[in-house]
Amino acid sequence: MKRSEINATIKQFEALLDQYRFRIPPYLSFTPEEWADKNHEWDEIRDNMLGWDITDYGEGDFEHKGLALITLRNGNLAMADRYPKTYAEKLLFLKEGQYSPNHFHWHKMEDIITIESAISDTELTIEQLSGTLRNYDALVDYATVYVNLEEVYKLSNTEEPSAGFASRMGTAFSSGWKNFVAAMESFAVALAYGWVWLVLLAAIAAAFVALSRRSRARKLAKKAAQPAPTPKKPEDKPE
Repeated sequence: MKRSEINATIKQFEALLDQYRFRIPPYLSFTPEEWADKNHEWDEIRDNMLGWDITDYGEGDFEHKGLALITLRNGNLAMADRYPKTYAEKLLFLKEGQYSPNHFHWHKMEDIITIESAISDTELTIEQLSGTLRNYDALVDYATVYVNLEEVYKLSNTEEPSAGFASRMGTAFSSGWKNFVAAMESFAVALAYGWVWLVLLAAIAAAFVALSRRSRARKLAKKAAQPAPTPKKPEDKPE
């Protein structure tokens, strides 16, 4: 592969990682000069070959058969006392229409097991929180009271003491007047609700009266225009 092709692939890979807010270790951008100044604390990266891998599998057709990957963690069987990991953690990047040949590792366990376990724990936590939220929703529904008032009257459940005849008559007149006023108010409210129909009925009645009067006037005019009948002369009778 040409160096320009490798650099372009790295740029595309980095752009994809930035899009998904994935931050990669700083050693992935070290220059050869910077690596020359790094001490033994960076030996694990060197010994386990962590970092970029861009390959076309030696076939010169990277656009169709190739792979770009970043190795973040890895073990080393040749130095198992220092690096006993039996797994690797890698980021794989395939372009559309590109594929990587099947392969396997004799002595590797990938991080898939750990990731699946973390996903299962997260799903369980989400389900528990969703159940708690549904429980709170049910409690709110039970605690909510809906009241709909159309007319408000003064009500009292207090039992009033017994009164004399005069007081009872006064109360009766007062209650009667209040009921009359309430009835008039209800009637006025009903008229207010039905004023459109009242106007419509009044218009229909006015039109009917106007038509009736016009028809009656036409009949009278027609009757007046007819000539009066000529009276018959009495016939002469023989004496």
